[in-house]
Amino acid sequence: MQAGHQESHAKLAMLLLDGSAAVPKDAGRAFAVASAGAQLNCIHSNAALGACHLKGSGVVQNIAKGFKLVKASAEKKSYLGLYLLGDCFRHGTGIKMDPVQALENFKESAELGYDAAQYAVGASYFKGRGTHQDTKEALRWWGMAMTQSNVNAIAHLAFLHATGPPVLDRRNIKEATRLYTL
Repeated sequence: MQAGHQESHAKLAMLLLDGSAAVPKDAGRAFAVASAGAQLNCIHSNAALGACHLKGSGVVQNIAKGFKLVKASAEKKSYLGLYLLGDCFRHGTGIKMDPVQALENFKESAELGYDAAQYAVGASYFKGRGTHQDTKEALRWWGMAMTQSNVNAIAHLAFLHATGPPVLDRRNIKEATRLYTL
């Protein structure tokens, strides 16, 4: 990947970090792609590069360096940087665990349209992590993530429709089946 669309480097790097049915996991390539994007001054690629350092993917693990890259990207309002910073606060990676701050970062990223952050906000409300438990708010955020084909949101919504009470008023097998076959 040469110059191209700067943000594409970050998206590809994150796909390579996690792997999927379409893109096999490849930590070395993820690091190379994130590095190339960072050299193009892409704030999202800097966040992806931070993720590589945090996980030790394609590079020797360096939590302090990874956290610094993620935080700098978040300060520049990178949706990926904000999401990853929230994840650092959620797990206490490079900083003291703080579920309230994690939710704030997830929300800011989600409001920028990042589906993984929308899912994370929904999960926070569903579990009452960093906030009060609020199933309706969780469903609203998961619904937003679902419209962007977020597989975690789709799976959770399908499961809830299949099981019904106490979370949903009633079971809706037709909706559950529809969601499971998306």
